[in-house]
Amino acid sequence: MAAVAGFSVDRLELDFDSIELHITAGSGEGSVSFPELKLQLKCTCAIRLT
Repeated sequence: MAAVAGFSVDRLELDFDSIELHITAGSGEGSVSFPELKLQLKCTCAIRLT
């Protein structure tokens, strides 16, 4: 969704500071210059054997 909205989405191969995904705006328009969002993704799974 971010890419469709015009943002740049980068999946980081090397895990720096536990950051897996980096979303940035392509320009410095608006009240915030070059906004960015760094995401740390987590997941859990529970397998129930009966």
